[in-house]
Amino acid sequence: MDVKKMAPMIAAFIILIAAIVVFFLSYTSQDINPPQSPLVTPTFFPTSPTPTPTPKINTFQGDSLSFDYPKLLTFEGNEQTGIILSHKVQYPHQDPCDFSEGVQELEYITDFKTEIKVFSQTLEEVIINSQNSSFVQDNLIQGELQISPGFIDEIQNGDLSGYRVTQGVEGCGKYDYYYSKNGQILHFVRYFIPELNPINSNSQEYLSIEGIIHPEQETQIFDQIISSVELNSQSSSL
Repeated sequence: MDVKKMAPMIAAFIILIAAIVVFFLSYTSQDINPPQSPLVTPTFFPTSPTPTPTPKINTFQGDSLSFDYPKLLTFEGNEQTGIILSHKVQYPHQDPCDFSEGVQELEYITDFKTEIKVFSQTLEEVIINSQNSSFVQDNLIQGELQISPGFIDEIQNGDLSGYRVTQGVEGCGKYDYYYSKNGQILHFVRYFIPELNPINSNSQEYLSIEGIIHPEQETQIFDQIISSVELNSQSSSL
């Protein structure tokens, strides 16, 4: 066999084999690593914050006064006998202010209660009629309340100025607020909430009840009511 004559054929055969190998490797590589789709960065659109719900308000318009109060409060009474604003949640429990030997059961926790009256009298007359004789004798001197910090304090709520008397024991009691304006006396009685007082061993249990008004909310509601009060005239005052 003439090797020289066969050389071109051998070279062509080698080139053909090399081309087949290169084609096979290229095809296999495409199957193992298929082309990737380009990454797309998602677009985020900012959302508006959920607005804080505005408390629903009722407005009382009377002959002697007007004021705003949340609709969640129960309104009782009238200007002649006195107005009571309150809120309670059903939760049977022992009365924390029952200091007798027997235990009184209560069906509800009253977490807000205030009484409102307007008098066409002097401050001295209103205090004499709303406090016991020993209080009057010890603390009302020549028609003026004697300041005693923590017991009898001067207070200011908006354009209303006056006194707050604090009386209670073991978390049970009340505040008396006396404001003078337009020749009238505005008297608020704000009752303690003994169930929610930290000295009550069950206070955390009561605070977890759905719908309960917490102490800081009770204070806020009371202050908002006072700040909205307008005294009109003396014609229908007590």
